[in-house]
Amino acid sequence: GGFPIDYLGNENLIHAQSFLAILGTQILLMGAAEYYRANGGPLGDDPLHPGGAFDPLGLADDPDTFAELKVKEIKNGRLAMFSFLGYAIQAAVTGKGPVDNWAAHVADPFNVNIFSEIGGSAGTETVCKLASCGAVAMFAATGKKSPAPAASGSKWYGPDRPKWAPLIQDSTPEWLTGEYPGDYGYDIWSLSRDPEQFAKYREYELLHARWAMIGTLGCVFPELLAKYGGVPFKDPVWFSTGYGGFPIDYLGNENLIHAQSFLAILGTQILLMGAAEYYRANGGPLGDDPLHPGGAFDPLGLADDPDTFAELKVKEIKNGRLAMFSFLGYAIQAAVTGKGPVDNWAAHVADPFNVNIFSEIGGSAGTETVCKLASCGAVAMFAATGKKSPAPAASGSKWYGPDRPKWAPLIQDSTPEWLTGEYPGDYGYDIWSLSRDPEQFAKYREYELLHARWAMIGTLGCVFPELLAKYGGVPFKDPVWFSTG
Repeated sequence: GGFPIDYLGNENLIHAQSFLAILGTQILLMGAAEYYRANGGPLGDDPLHPGGAFDPLGLADDPDTFAELKVKEIKNGRLAMFSFLGYAIQAAVTGKGPVDNWAAHVADPFNVNIFSEIGGSAGTETVCKLASCGAVAMFAATGKKSPAPAASGSKWYGPDRPKWAPLIQDSTPEWLTGEYPGDYGYDIWSLSRDPEQFAKYREYELLHARWAMIGTLGCVFPELLAKYGGVPFKDPVWFSTGYGGFPIDYLGNENLIHAQSFLAILGTQILLMGAAEYYRANGGPLGDDPLHPGGAFDPLGLADDPDTFAELKVKEIKNGRLAMFSFLGYAIQAAVTGKGPVDNWAAHVADPFNVNIFSEIGGSAGTETVCKLASCGAVAMFAATGKKSPAPAASGSKWYGPDRPKWAPLIQDSTPEWLTGEYPGDYGYDIWSLSRDPEQFAKYREYELLHARWAMIGTLGCVFPELLAKYGGVPFKDPVWFSTG
């Protein structure tokens, strides 16, 4: 909108007429304050918390209270850094400010969301075709427009079933009634709006889920037997099976299955699976449910009791969805490491801080590059600083010391020895070993805290003028943060 810029729309507060004047004033005031802070400030021994004139409310007077406030500051600062990143991405995609984006989403959450901005209905259709609507649909349970009774008295069905967003009013579309297993009321792409079309997606999802459950076990089981059971497989890793040539002996025993021809294997599979699938798709022995045909397909009689069967359907689809994600993880691991899931798991457990996703992506060089790009502010925000030698907790607060909350409390030895809980925000998470060198990482700590403080101010500054303009009637020229001036 150009100059002048009136603070809060009032020229009697700040009536800025020159960009150079604004910049010069900021450099002068902030530069002087920052120089004073960086050289110790009035307290002299803590440039990150200088006290004195920097603490007009006396928040540092009580050591225990001050220790708690340090934790709250860094936690809120980390959240603010993520928030500002979200504001920037939203602005690039939608061209609107955070308040406008929030208001549009709240007014119509099912049609205004991240997916509608990425591709709209065309994007939905394209992704659905690419994935055969199996993985895409796996969190959008089927339903009908007309209300239907729950399939069971189970808590997983009906209007009172668990929802994906229980605290958000009207988060469940009207056509998801809780009739089918796995319906958590989540359908932002409206895949279940047309019951006939989505019946196909339901079938695709369940078949993909069943194959994934079998497949994930099939990937792990031979490798486990070879590594820990001494079974002499030629090719125990799932993606290299058959590379050693034929014959292939099932479980390493030629008396079980001694496969000598790929065409024979393929033909047998097509014959057996094709016949069973044709029978299932045409109703099977029960005739009315091709997804759960019963009869010979239920030798254990799991469908005999309707309530038990309804619960088992929910367990099946939940485990199947997890298995689809698991197999995707196996495939990505194989492409990156060239190893099977058991080998990858064993290597990570043996040295979790040096063998992980980040070491595979870039190793130490990757860490250094990312650290330089981000000034180690965002990178370091979950890796709190520490020293190699044990240090006493800064406070009696639960957030410090060896018994503080950890990022992975159930994983033994998940915290490196040099993270002692001395500093605020230390959750024992440092997979890149940024805190191993205390002198170097003292700088990263400073970068993180300064970024965090600016982010907290910045996120409020992004939202406050837009809120005043939209709901308070303040006549800003440019209320949106990225177009101010």
